[in-house]
Amino acid sequence: MKNNLFFFYTLINKIFFNTPLFTIVYPSAYPSIFSYKNLLSNFIFFTKKKKLKASINHFYKICFKVFIDLLKILYSPLILIIYFSKYRFIQLDHSQIGTLCLHINAMSKYHYLKNHKPIICLPSSVDKFFIIGVFKNLKIIDNTFVNILLLPLIHCDLISCPPYITDYFTNSKLEKIGNNFITQILKDYEKKINKNLFELNEEYEDRMHKYFFENFKNIDLEKIIILHAREHNYFATSYIRCADIKNYIPSINYILEKGYSVIRLTNNKTQNLKIKGKYLELNTDISKNRHLQYYLISKCKGFLGCSSGANAIGNIFDVPNLSINLFYLSTYSIKHNDVYIFKKIKNSKGVYMNYKDLFSERFFETFGLSIHNLEKAKIKVIENTSDEILEATKEFIYINQDHSIKKFSNLQKNFKDSIPKTSDYSFSEARISNYFIEKHSKLF
Repeated sequence: MKNNLFFFYTLINKIFFNTPLFTIVYPSAYPSIFSYKNLLSNFIFFTKKKKLKASINHFYKICFKVFIDLLKILYSPLILIIYFSKYRFIQLDHSQIGTLCLHINAMSKYHYLKNHKPIICLPSSVDKFFIIGVFKNLKIIDNTFVNILLLPLIHCDLISCPPYITDYFTNSKLEKIGNNFITQILKDYEKKINKNLFELNEEYEDRMHKYFFENFKNIDLEKIIILHAREHNYFATSYIRCADIKNYIPSINYILEKGYSVIRLTNNKTQNLKIKGKYLELNTDISKNRHLQYYLISKCKGFLGCSSGANAIGNIFDVPNLSINLFYLSTYSIKHNDVYIFKKIKNSKGVYMNYKDLFSERFFETFGLSIHNLEKAKIKVIENTSDEILEATKEFIYINQDHSIKKFSNLQKNFKDSIPKTSDYSFSEARISNYFIEKHSKLF
């Protein structure tokens, strides 16, 4: 009986909920909207390449979109009623924890800024990150069949927040679709409303508190620093968003020496470190630990992350953030007490590229979106060294422990002023590590 139910829900999820509301357009491999033009273009591309599975997948997506759009016509009276109401839906991508948390956070705040109340739909059958029931004030419609009935409303941009509001999608000319930036949304909400949307559910908090103290007695809950670094053996990713965890060891030891406990978020493929003291590796592939991570991050004194999904959880709880090995068009370091450092980029001649030029030429928003483009141009991405990570960590701990935030140096101020308003970084109040910007002053 259980096997039959599992098969039934798996089938339901594949048919209705596993189709992302965006698409990667080939052969250039840039992220874009879920449109007939993009889907048809991909279908033709994969058919010509004789990649049967991919072409069938895109044919299904076209059929799915036709089905939903026909239902929108039937739902049009209801769509009109909701349009004149105070309620709006959210187009969640639940495939990864980062996009799920990012969308719930930014899309909810986007609706509140527009004087609307968000309706969050997430079937319990696809909630593999256990976010349902975590937050006290977050009302989620989790019934699978109700979610199926609501699909035409969720997919209607007129009464729902589409992904291009919070994600960076481009057209075939690599021009940004939409005028919104995620950091701008989060900062505007902080300035204009600043209401805590993500207070923990008391029952969830009590359960996690008990589980933590029963299993991790050597960790000081009052002084936790969370660390997450995406490693090279992580599935379905390119090296540009990964890092060598060994370069983080001096920083981990420094944090421990300062009296903190370090909890590193890991998975089944993670390289384990043999570090003594109040150091814990929490495998989030284990269901209970995946559930626990929200509780721990909400309690931590700082989050050391990279261009990966776990960093988005820290943003939900407004945790101080140090982003390391950044190679992305936005950063989770957005507050005045946050710090970040970029990966370095070498051109085909082996020369490091200047960051001012990279931003003025929209490198991260265009060329840098595609590993295919980088490899074709023989551009290499160089991760941060152990000294760069350590010094950034020292600066981050100093700022957040002693609450002593120095003014920007002229070098840093000039760089921040040079970032164009077409970049998400222009809305961030965070600073680049002083050590990093001085070490590579010629690149700024």
